[in-house]
Amino acid sequence: MQAGADRKPTTFLLVDTQIIEEKQLIDINNILNTGDVPNLYEAQDKDAQNKLARKDCQDKGIDQTPLNLFTQYLIAVKKNVHIVLAFSPMSDSFRSNLVMFPALVNSTTIDF
Repeated sequence: MQAGADRKPTTFLLVDTQIIEEKQLIDINNILNTGDVPNLYEAQDKDAQNKLARKDCQDKGIDQTPLNLFTQYLIAVKKNVHIVLAFSPMSDSFRSNLVMFPALVNSTTIDF
């Protein structure tokens, strides 16, 4: 919420040993692909998002439809959220995770 609404740069550091359930990788994959986790926000969160996204829409001359407001919010999230994944390439799960969650490769910069 801070990254999109408050425009606060945020970095997540996630080590492969912290991943307990596959659901965590599903969320990371969604964030890397779209900048969003489905069904994460409540109504009050969306009001705060829309308030700040309205200004972005006005500045860009875009209609303030719900879709455009959320798109402007996601643009801010993508600009301000950075995810650092520290995965060991030696683990057995590494290769299977790359196959199951393609954003781990396609939407990242790999630094060995």
